[in-house]
Amino acid sequence: MRAKSIALASVTALLVLGCNALATVTPVPTESPAPTVRPGGTPEPIATQVFSTPAPTQTLTPEPSLRTSGPYFVYFRQVDWIYQLVMMDADGEGRKIFSLPSEIADILPIKRFDPDMKFVSPDGKWLAFYTGSAGSYGGMPVSGTSDLALNLLDLTTGEKQVVTSLLSKNYPDNFTEAAGKLNDPYKTAESLYDAFTYGITQAIAWSPDGRYLAFAGQMEGLSSDLYVYDMKTKAIRRLTSGDQELQWISWSPDGKSIVHGSVFSVGAGMTFDVYAAAVDGTSVRYISTNSLYTGVEDWVDSHTYIENDSQNGPGNYGLRLIDINTGRITRIWDGSFLGYTIDPNRKWLAVATLESGLQLINLETLEQITAPDPLPDPPDTFLRTENGEIISLDMQPFETGDRKISLSPDSKYWAVAMNQEVKVFSSDITLIDEFSVPAYSGALRNIEWRPDSSGLFLIYETDLYSMTIPEGIIRLVESDLVDVDPYHRIFMWTTGK
Repeated sequence: MRAKSIALASVTALLVLGCNALATVTPVPTESPAPTVRPGGTPEPIATQVFSTPAPTQTLTPEPSLRTSGPYFVYFRQVDWIYQLVMMDADGEGRKIFSLPSEIADILPIKRFDPDMKFVSPDGKWLAFYTGSAGSYGGMPVSGTSDLALNLLDLTTGEKQVVTSLLSKNYPDNFTEAAGKLNDPYKTAESLYDAFTYGITQAIAWSPDGRYLAFAGQMEGLSSDLYVYDMKTKAIRRLTSGDQELQWISWSPDGKSIVHGSVFSVGAGMTFDVYAAAVDGTSVRYISTNSLYTGVEDWVDSHTYIENDSQNGPGNYGLRLIDINTGRITRIWDGSFLGYTIDPNRKWLAVATLESGLQLINLETLEQITAPDPLPDPPDTFLRTENGEIISLDMQPFETGDRKISLSPDSKYWAVAMNQEVKVFSSDITLIDEFSVPAYSGALRNIEWRPDSSGLFLIYETDLYSMTIPEGIIRLVESDLVDVDPYHRIFMWTTGK
């Protein structure tokens, strides 16, 4: 299910703009590549001070240590009010536990530090974190009192290093200068400051291969811009130069482009101007204006993602395909919808509507057909297309956590969890077995398969269960998962070595 319900602090993202079918968006001049470019289009790396501190002593619990060389299931937990990062063997047996750096603080009064896997590198070797402060939301600090910085923790050695400070030299007086440059009564120094502080610690993301860490920084301009830190060369590269404040970052699956959303102000009814920057610094393309609150959720391929409009009243409507290579926006569903899901092969989009029932959209031809009746067992969980393809219907109208469906990595099994009941089907939807989680553990969050398809993890509110397939042996392996809102990822797989 992909319907969005957004409530964080006082911000509600509502989209008021539409777009025409098959329209090519004209770039706007509010975001451009950074000016420091050598001949050939390669931006000059920015010098940055990188230093390390002695490795801290890791506090480990008496739980079994790691027994394998990976892959590992990584998650955040909270024990005695202390946040910890845990690496667990794929079978749920051994684990390694890291207490998060003590320097991590509440960056802003309206935000506590919410653990999120966007801070952890895909290989599980690094944890990015912030230290210091950017001031108080709603009131600019005294000049010279802010010291927000980006840091890295080496999860193999425990060594910490400062990557860079994030604030301009004349912070926060730069916002007064920026407002004067914009000369717009609705873009004040205070509104720019609030937008900056709201997004500065949220806009961060690792590249799919783990080589680059993309982040928001204000080191060289009046507003926050997009930067990347190269883990191989240890150099920082500035990719954009604009007047807006960066709010979120999403990498394309192939790691070639960084999609990001920026604003001039935050508050009820806000939307984001969305751009796509080439990681080599050669281009920045304006894409659209939309309510992508935490970034891109659904990629169809390496350069195409799905977005939609959302408003109080109409709800969610206007599904579109966005091609970041060409800037082309293709409207594929005009009306409202309750939810949608993409089949694992990325060929079909199933859309649940009130007016016309369940609709199928072929993502290759954009042909729309009314879906055939769902398979009878289990009801409303799968449907079969005319050529025999099976699509999972994980599209509840709202994020209730009542049902999750997941296809195993080898495509041999489907797992369907309905609260405490778990059913395992073969690829042709033949029931293999069904099981029950031993005790009520709250709302179901997700299903995560082992990479070799030999089992899975069931994630509830604060409980984590390990299950083997096809034996169906279920056991509780964690009861202290961090309980945060659904817009934060608290678990992922890493390759491990």
